[in-house]
Amino acid sequence: MRYRILPRALRPDSVRAWRGVILAGVLGLEALALWASLLHTEARRHAQREAGRSAAVVAQSVAREHERLMDAARQLLLALAQRPEIVTANRAACPELLTGVLRAVPGFLDLVAATPNAEMFCSARGSARLPVGLDAAEVRRVAESGNPGRGHYGIDRAAARPTVALATAAIDGAGVVRAVVAGALDLGQLERAMVESPLPAGAALMLVDANGVILTHHAQPER
Repeated sequence: MRYRILPRALRPDSVRAWRGVILAGVLGLEALALWASLLHTEARRHAQREAGRSAAVVAQSVAREHERLMDAARQLLLALAQRPEIVTANRAACPELLTGVLRAVPGFLDLVAATPNAEMFCSARGSARLPVGLDAAEVRRVAESGNPGRGHYGIDRAAARPTVALATAAIDGAGVVRAVVAGALDLGQLERAMVESPLPAGAALMLVDANGVILTHHAQPER
């Protein structure tokens, strides 16, 4: 014998209870989604702060290495400025001196000597022009003031390397400037500091001059 199951209507208090359960579930899901969003936002902010700190550490390391290279270059040029081959503008002996120094001391692309009027009379690699970024006006300024000078940052096309030229006056015993000796510093050496310094994931480090020209970089900045 079959019995017919009659539908039972929920009592009002039961309906209210189920509605409360459903509403609590929906609110719980929304709260969970909001919490997850807040966690994601905070994680991104934390990653950005860490990346900023890491980039600052790397930049400081490269800056220190840059200053160390500049100081070492100035000391070498100061020593060369006291050599008689430079002071007397000896066109026969000067090239041999500078070529030997260029081979023995890493970090330079070229070493040159010029008269106070910026006429070159000596180059380690036989160049007839002043180093990239160093113009005649700067050479004459160094000769007139007796103070060290520096050219603009640039790219040495022959060596395909970033460079900056430093210049020092060669002064004789009477205090007269007889020549100006200059060196094209190889800034590619800064790549070592870049490689040895850990970069944040996906980060790139570039050395850029005042004109926005990328002199050297690490970790594929084009991406």
